[in-house]
Amino acid sequence: MDHRHPPAEVHIDADLVAALLEQQLPHLDGSELTFVDEGWDNVTYHTGSDYAVRIPRREVAVELILNEQKWLPIIASWLPIAVPRPVGIGVPSALFPWPWSVVEWIPVRRQTSVPSGPPRRPRWPEFCGRCIVLRLPTRPRTRYAEFLFRNDSM
Repeated sequence: MDHRHPPAEVHIDADLVAALLEQQLPHLDGSELTFVDEGWDNVTYHTGSDYAVRIPRREVAVELILNEQKWLPIIASWLPIAVPRPVGIGVPSALFPWPWSVVEWIPVRRQTSVPSGPPRRPRWPEFCGRCIVLRLPTRPRTRYAEFLFRNDSM
């Protein structure tokens, strides 16, 4: 990893990803793994043509993976766009200490033409309201959050 990213706390490579898939999700074919990217928190591998494997490279990302596993299926039902829903959930094991996910692979498509007809009007108030609910802390960390949790009138 370069100087712009924090160092990984675990080594993740195609052999580890294949072993995790074989051990925990053998119905998902891990024979064609392609490295996609390594970010601040996760490493992503593309498997076959249908799935992406997302594995945390730092312990701080574990909570993020768990949130993705919980919320992505819900958010997908709210949005008119493709959302990478989990299709497999990996658990800590002797091979890897943290949870990880296999999600739907969403290929990049370039818009080559403008859709005809009137634009579809999004339900922004409903969507924004749900996003605000997602941003509420899971446990009070500030005086304002404590106020929100004590005063359910909001």
